[in-house]
Amino acid sequence: MFSVGEDFEVMIDDVNEYFNCIANLTIKGKEYIIAENEEGTKRAFLCDSNDDEIIVLAEDEEEDILNIWEEDYYGADKDYMFWNEEFEEYDKPTKEDLEYDESEPDDIHEVDDLDESEEDLEDFIENLLD
Repeated sequence: MFSVGEDFEVMIDDVNEYFNCIANLTIKGKEYIIAENEEGTKRAFLCDSNDDEIIVLAEDEEEDILNIWEEDYYGADKDYMFWNEEFEEYDKPTKEDLEYDESEPDDIHEVDDLDESEEDLEDFIENLLD
C-alpha cells in the first residue's frame, strides 16, 4: 500500500493518470487508497497488497468508499465547516454563525410605517411640483 504523500500512476480508460495518496483505509479487511489528482479530484482505489496492484473501483463502490472516508476524516460536522485557505483545512463555525432566530421581529409594524412615510414623501413632492 502507498504511504500518505506518495505519488503513483494508474491506467484509467487507457490513459495514465497520476495521483497523490492522501489516505489509507481498511474496510471489511480490504485495503483502499484515497488519492487526489492534479485537479484536486479525489478517487478511491482498491489495493491488492499481495500483487502490489491498484484496482480501479466501480463508480458506485468508489462513491461509497469516499463517503465513508469523508465521514471518518471530517466527522459529523463536515456540512457546517468552512474552508480555511491559510491553513488549508476546515474551520468549525463560531456560535454566532450557527445561531438563527426564527421568531418574528418586534418592530414589524415599523416596516409598515416606512411604507406610509414613503407615500407621504411622494405626496409632498407631487404637491410641491404642482
